[in-house]
Amino acid sequence: DPSMSQIFFPRFVSTTLKAGLCAFFVFGCGDIVQAAAASDGDEKFPTDLEFVQGIVADFFQEAIETHGAHGTQAANLMTGLVFEYLNKTGTTLDQTDLTPKKLAQVVKMVGKDELSSTSAKKVIDLILGGGGGVMDIVKREGLSQVTDEDEMTKLVKQIIEENEQIVEQIKKGKVNAIGALVGAAMKKSDGQVNPKLVNEKLQELLLK
Repeated sequence: DPSMSQIFFPRFVSTTLKAGLCAFFVFGCGDIVQAAAASDGDEKFPTDLEFVQGIVADFFQEAIETHGAHGTQAANLMTGLVFEYLNKTGTTLDQTDLTPKKLAQVVKMVGKDELSSTSAKKVIDLILGGGGGVMDIVKREGLSQVTDEDEMTKLVKQIIEENEQIVEQIKKGKVNAIGALVGAAMKKSDGQVNPKLVNEKLQELLLK
């Protein structure tokens, strides 16, 4: 069909994820799971999944090739939050305010630790639902990830003070319990802290 265009995925995007994307683009959300399962481990897609509507294919490729989005992260957002919204509302991608540039901007902010994955999903959700610029939404909603050393230390110390029993377990050798404190920090900050940095700060304060 001349109105359809072939989509090419980066090599690091898994076969299952490719199948899921293609299934949605061609058939809609309902066929994602079945198509992904049918082609998992198969490097060659069924013929009817090899071509997708040009507008969506171009969207995904532009986000990666033109605006520098990481392919897997962009695809994860597309196959999760974006597809769910489109399916729920009955709208199409071109009817939303989400653009390849905005998707790429969010993905790159996560890569730079400027946004947590939780906040990234919220930004995308707000763009889909009401539109707006990425930075405008981040500033308006206060979603910038906490990276300031003093703020991070203050938060972690609060978590330590509020979770004495877990801290005792950690000091007695149950190091894996640190994960519970990381989770508490994420909850207290509404997902605005980097869990890796929180983990490092906890280890610094409790294990050294």
